[in-house]
Amino acid sequence: MNDPIPFRAVDWQTELAVSHELVLETTLGFLRGSAPWSFMPLDDVMGHLRPIAIAVLGAERDPDERRRMIALHRAAVEHVAFRRAQDCGRRVIHAELLALGEGIRFAIELAVTGPAQLILMASIADAELRRVRRTVRRALRGA
Repeated sequence: MNDPIPFRAVDWQTELAVSHELVLETTLGFLRGSAPWSFMPLDDVMGHLRPIAIAVLGAERDPDERRRMIALHRAAVEHVAFRRAQDCGRRVIHAELLALGEGIRFAIELAVTGPAQLILMASIADAELRRVRRTVRRALRGA
């Protein structure tokens, strides 16, 4: 599952590949040096952020909003459940989402060819991340 996820910008003549692997490597770099992530086995550090990153980066590709919302919801709820099983609190989960957002912005900045694309792609990703954060808040309240 190392294939980049194609992400189509509105200037539909250019197909950009924003790699979810780059997003996750960048996010890992933000988290790995801090507790509790520095104490976790490497395969636990990312939790279930991979499906969230893939869903966020694929937002422009998938015109079926209902299917996207289901994928984002499922990924966010699974991530919260995974972290709760590790006794991670709200702050840890929220910090991960902030780091993921920064990782996504970094990968987008590397992939775009101009400021208009950067603004567009970042705004799409930000909107999807807001949906993820809302779902996470609801899941944390239910936990």
